Amino acid sequence: MILRVSGQITGEDVSTLKALLEQESGVLILNLKNVRLVDGDAVKLLATHEANGVTISECPPYVREWIRLERKTSG
Repeated sequence: MILRVSGQITGEDVSTLKALLEQESGVLILNLKNVRLVDGDAVKLLATHEANGVTISECPPYVREWIRLERKTSG
């Protein structure tokens, strides 16, 4: 399944995205091509789910770097 996210992932969006990601039991690709803004909670969520097998595609470079740093500091 491919889940396309656009706009921002902040605040309440993080809770909604977390619930959607936790519902899915199969292969999941999270397409972030149209994401323009994330916050720290969103990055933690993305890093955790990527570490658990979710594929993140078309990730904006600043988000990708932030995820990398999050995984480095939390791992």
